[in-house]
Amino acid sequence: MPVVMQDTMGEMQQMVQPMIQKIQRMQHEVIAEIQAEKNKSG
Repeated sequence: MPVVMQDTMGEMQQMVQPMIQKIQRMQHEVIAEIQAEKNKSG
């Protein structure tokens, strides 16, 4: 794998990482809301 490719991959990952974390946080919130609704309806 050429060094240039490795650099590009590293930069891409650094850019994508925060987006992935945001998405995961949103998923956790949605799951928590769904579980809360289930608990309400009993």
